[in-house]
Amino acid sequence: MFSRFDKRGSFPFRAPSLAALLTLLLAVGCREETIVAAETTWEVRKINGISVEAPDRATLRVPELGKLHGTAPCNTYGGDWSGVEHDFRVLRVSTTRKACARLDAESTYLSALSRVTSAELSGQQLTLSGPGIQLEFAPYR
Repeated sequence: MFSRFDKRGSFPFRAPSLAALLTLLLAVGCREETIVAAETTWEVRKINGISVEAPDRATLRVPELGKLHGTAPCNTYGGDWSGVEHDFRVLRVSTTRKACARLDAESTYLSALSRVTSAELSGQQLTLSGPGIQLEFAPYR
């Protein structure tokens, strides 16, 4: 899953993305209004229907179109996204390399993020899904 380390010492990996969802949401019907604020920070609440407890939760933020970043249980990450609702990909994600007791939870989250192929926004819930994976996010409070 992980390839070589980049110049900053973090490792990139391919992952379907939230960026595609936001692009779709920004462009649906050629409307100029946004459905999801670009600055919304999301927090993962469930992975495959299993609740993620607070110390193991990750966040995801889209600071601008095509970019994302967040915090995983141990490290921060950043990357790109592209696509639309049913063809959404997270691209070129890299992370810092701190060690901590929650690396298993972080690996689970980043692995799931890498498999996302679609995104759906329903009310105050963002769902990213792909083959064998479903991530449910709520706005970070």
